[in-house]
Amino acid sequence: MAPYVYIPYVSVSNPTPWAVAGPHGQLASLTIICNLLFFVYTSGNSSINVDLTDKTDYQIFRLFLTQELLRYIVTQTNLYARQYLEKNLSDLPPHSRSKLWKDTDEAEMIQFFGLTFLMSLNSRPRLHMYWSTCPLFSSQVFGSTMPRDR
Repeated sequence: MAPYVYIPYVSVSNPTPWAVAGPHGQLASLTIICNLLFFVYTSGNSSINVDLTDKTDYQIFRLFLTQELLRYIVTQTNLYARQYLEKNLSDLPPHSRSKLWKDTDEAEMIQFFGLTFLMSLNSRPRLHMYWSTCPLFSSQVFGSTMPRDR
């Protein structure tokens, strides 16, 4: 059996199987089953081929996080926040961060995803430590990208 990788997939429209070029030029066919993408490296032709040569990590990431999907995530995030506040505003503590909510946008969501990926490469015991000014834990990229309590 060929190697494969599972990646969670959010279906926004009616997706169809497609393929990208693998790390050594072979094709990686993608089949959507049970809301997961299965990458299986094979040889042959596909209706969609993407040359990954000289692509940055961000460019490859954006092959999966399309503009349509990003808009959908932003819209649903803002909708969830509005619904949550409508339902719970009267029960929130006086200084709750939720009361300070402002809608997010596509640029901020990409920053959020970037910081989340970076967290997996640069582990800390507690979430707030990514924004720490302590020399042992400090990393300027987090605080300069997004406030901790956003």
